Amino acid sequence: MKFVKNRENKHGGYGLVKIIPPDLEDTYYALQIKHLLGDKIVSPKTRKYLVALSQANGLHSWRLAYYLVSLLKLYKLEIPGHCIPKHKPHSYSEFYYQAVLYKLMRKPLVLDAKTDSALRRQTPQGLKYLSEISKYILLMKLLGLPIHAAKFRDWILGLQCADGGFTSIHKTAPAFMEETYDGLLTLDALGAKPRNLPKCREFLESSFVIKEGGFGRQFNTVPTLQFTYNAVVGLNILSRVE
Repeated sequence: MKFVKNRENKHGGYGLVKIIPPDLEDTYYALQIKHLLGDKIVSPKTRKYLVALSQANGLHSWRLAYYLVSLLKLYKLEIPGHCIPKHKPHSYSEFYYQAVLYKLMRKPLVLDAKTDSALRRQTPQGLKYLSEISKYILLMKLLGLPIHAAKFRDWILGLQCADGGFTSIHKTAPAFMEETYDGLLTLDALGAKPRNLPKCREFLESSFVIKEGGFGRQFNTVPTLQFTYNAVVGLNILSRVE
């Protein structure tokens, strides 16, 4: 918690370090870490920062829009209509954030026949990268559409490296925190778990930087709020499935 606290800007919001301007991504990760660890209080200055963001021009990114709206909803703040992007998503990642944002806002998401058909035909080979596979699986689960679960599960299981973490593409190295997060989150959604649970935990825990108190991208790297959030979520999943 000290790691998170040390990254809150004096004017509210969170950043890479306390003295640089805050940004929405780091603020999202920081507040989600606090929430996961049982601290549901947001400081008045960060509450003010979130309100200011919500009153600014709308966000073009579906991902950032979800980050903002989820925080506004978490702290029971007003959600202006312009916070929701108007353009169509152009990737599975954007599509996922549109779907989860609509669910958060209780807005219906209607798929046309072409999109529905394309979603049902997708394969791991067609997506390639773990980040896209992860968002695709989470999207399909959210929409309640059928998927080739065994095929995707086996593909993701094959992405676990010897050090316990996950990589993005088969037979590439090394493993990174964000890809290990994607791997764990997606396997959990599929009702599966890594082949080597102890090594996966070891990878996550070895990324902890004692002096700073947060997690880095892998062993002996600079800790950030994103990687700390990834690690906290990953460790929570492992604690549940071990």
